[in-house]
Amino acid sequence: FLIGEFLTHEGKQWYQRRVRGVLNYSSTVTLLNNLRMLASLITIRSLAPSVPAVVLLGSSPCYFWLWFCIRIVTAPCPKRWYHKLEQLLCWGPYQRLCMFFLEG
Repeated sequence: FLIGEFLTHEGKQWYQRRVRGVLNYSSTVTLLNNLRMLASLITIRSLAPSVPAVVLLGSSPCYFWLWFCIRIVTAPCPKRWYHKLEQLLCWGPYQRLCMFFLEG
């Protein structure tokens, strides 16, 4: 019985009572709750790699529009102003966000 390895102590007791023929409603509910918890943990663990992708892809349009606005506003200004604003508002925070997900 492979699922028995993942069950809590209560789940193992339920399985032993079921084999012996002694079963009640509360023990069945406990086992079902344990199985639901196990299924949700497996689902959460399988979705974990998608979190960084969603955050990075979700934030990139905001950074693009910020960069575009900076580019338009600083078009008549000297190039060093554009580079300063870009480094301060766009490039630095986005790189920190990327490194936060990609280092770990």
